[in-house]
Amino acid sequence: MSIFFWMLPLFARGLIGGYFIVDACLVWAHHLDLINKLNIHRSYGFYVLIGFQLMSACMICFGFFLGLASLILIPVNIMVTRLYHPYWKYQGEFMELHRTCYYLRMILGTAAILLLLNPMFFNSVVIFIRRNYLFE
Repeated sequence: MSIFFWMLPLFARGLIGGYFIVDACLVWAHHLDLINKLNIHRSYGFYVLIGFQLMSACMICFGFFLGLASLILIPVNIMVTRLYHPYWKYQGEFMELHRTCYYLRMILGTAAILLLLNPMFFNSVVIFIRRNYLFE
């Protein structure tokens, strides 16, 4: 049981960081495909936005400067969510898909806020559980 509680913070950081890494790669691929199909001008702001998302997600995933990474990821998450998941503009099944993505990004953005408030948040929860609820 003890190893589970020591691995929990690593799993949580891997889940949060891993989601944003995969999401950045998928958004990047979709955006490049859309640019090539519609033959429109490439925006360097988009690449900077996705680059910051990738950088901060890798920092969270590997545990480097969690507070700084969260501070970078929160505004990036808000901008990308508003740009790519405006569920209120769609109808039917497409609206439900975008709403699900919107809520998922907001939930994981909240987890990034918790990391910003206390970079050792997950470790402190684990230590509290170990001290108060485990009888070893």
